[in-house]
Amino acid sequence: METIESLASRIGRLEQLFEERVMDPAAIPPSHPDAADSGAHAFWSAIPFGAWLKISGPTFAVMALGFGTAWSAQQETTRQILDLEQSTTDRILQMQRETSGEILRVQEETSGEILRVQEETTAKILALQESTTDRILEIQRQILDLERSRRE
Repeated sequence: METIESLASRIGRLEQLFEERVMDPAAIPPSHPDAADSGAHAFWSAIPFGAWLKISGPTFAVMALGFGTAWSAQQETTRQILDLEQSTTDRILQMQRETSGEILRVQEETSGEILRVQEETTAKILALQESTTDRILEIQRQILDLERSRRE
């Protein structure tokens, strides 16, 4: 396990090698891609390695923290959406049960009322048929009586 001092000395050596390379463009081999445009990279090459670490370390930490925060927020949003979907589904099912129960109750009441009205109507029709039949029989008897009395 490295200590902070050994890490600092390694970074110092890397900075020293990097500075030597920047100060001596001839140290870059001609086959290296930086050899042709070493002037264009002079600004970026002049930044020491330690400075790059100082810039990139916190930047990476902020990016990681931001990603973690965004991930956490997305997970919480997903959980809330799932909770909302579940509660909405439960409420819809409850309302469907209530509505179905109400429909069945109204159907039973309506069917009972229809049967009651049919029974009353049937009873009235039977009574009317009976009284009509009785009257027809009475009229027929009277006609027979009249015909008998005419014959006598």
